[in-house]
Amino acid sequence: METEYLKPFVDGVRELVSTMLQSNCDISVGEDSPIADVSGVISLSGETAVQLALSFPRQTATKMVAQLLALEESEVDDAILGDGVGEMANIVAGMAKGRLPNNNERTQLSLPSVVVSQGHELSLFRATGVVHMRLTTDLGDFSLRVCARPRH
Repeated sequence: METEYLKPFVDGVRELVSTMLQSNCDISVGEDSPIADVSGVISLSGETAVQLALSFPRQTATKMVAQLLALEESEVDDAILGDGVGEMANIVAGMAKGRLPNNNERTQLSLPSVVVSQGHELSLFRATGVVHMRLTTDLGDFSLRVCARPRH
């Protein structure tokens, strides 16, 4: 994948973590991802089709959603957890959308889909051309996976 398609998502995750979650973020490309218990998936359609997944261990997702929504961790039930992870995927995709090459008014964001299931895998993100990144924060580790395919 060309870095011009990847950079907007990396920048979006960095902004989410630093601004909204008030944490530091280190990114390692190609590293093993933490086990996924909660994933938020969103697609962008336009000149380039892009799929994004943020995947978290449950404990990390709970801490991040609590921080994002100014809640106590004990207040984060499955419904709030799913909504919060979907919102984080939406925030990252929304930030990236305006920075993508060939972005125009026809570029659309899908609604986020959320999977809450211990130790799941997302088969789409095992394909060739998907960039896997491990993100290390003060709130826990999680993964960002991006797949971009120009439409021809």
